Amino acid sequence: MINLPEGCKAYLENAGYTSIFMDGMPVQPLDCIAVFEYESGNPFGATGINYGSTTQLMQVRVRRKTLAEARGVAVSLFKLLDSGGDETLFDFGGNSAICRPRGTPYKLDDDGKAVVFSCNYRVQTFSEEE
Repeated sequence: MINLPEGCKAYLENAGYTSIFMDGMPVQPLDCIAVFEYESGNPFGATGINYGSTTQLMQVRVRRKTLAEARGVAVSLFKLLDSGGDETLFDFGGNSAICRPRGTPYKLDDDGKAVVFSCNYRVQTFSEEE
């Protein structure tokens, strides 16, 4: 099973995003992205049979100084991380993955200094091993 936050971080860095953190959002830098795995993988298949596919859930949070900036980056990530109807495969940590948003980005927090938007994803990974 892949380390989902690490795989997603590498994918986002390859797409040009910076200040990406895993499993936590630090106080600084204020402008950042955080990737969380909130349910580890469950093998797909009948009991005792693994078809080489695992489903994991992740959350991607975006923090920016303004509502417009946070929403804009969150929507960009929402589009980037959607496999779409043709089920485009992503490379997450050396494994193929189908990534599906579980809803649209939503405002999670606004403390007057920064705004945080969040979006949840279901990621199905396929093992290269047989």
